[in-house]
Amino acid sequence: MRIVKKEELQNSTPFVAPLGEIIYEMIWKPDHLGWTTNHSLATVLLHPWKCSPNHYHEISEEIYYILSGEARMIVNNKEFNISGGDSCLIMPGEEHEIFNDSDQEVKFLVTSSPARDPTDTHQKKYDL
Repeated sequence: MRIVKKEELQNSTPFVAPLGEIIYEMIWKPDHLGWTTNHSLATVLLHPWKCSPNHYHEISEEIYYILSGEARMIVNNKEFNISGGDSCLIMPGEEHEIFNDSDQEVKFLVTSSPARDPTDTHQKKYDL
């Protein structure tokens, strides 16, 4: 069993993505995070005017659950708004990105099945 306390997240070093997502891994493959392989859980903070890159996963399914704030998502070129209490299922192969177009922080949970694998995140390739 593994319990993650909020205080542990506040004292841990998050992964800061290039476009501004701040990702706190909560339950994941490393031994100190539970050594799970079938699913993982992260808390993500998206400060005002930040976003994620357009990307997809070949294997992983993801669920975004918005805890607070309002965000704009684009999934397979379809745009929609989500806010606190909303969730979004992202299937393998679906290109997706999330934007915070406001002055308020967006906080959300991301579950991934199987557990997040950094090699399964692929940037959209643009034709030039």
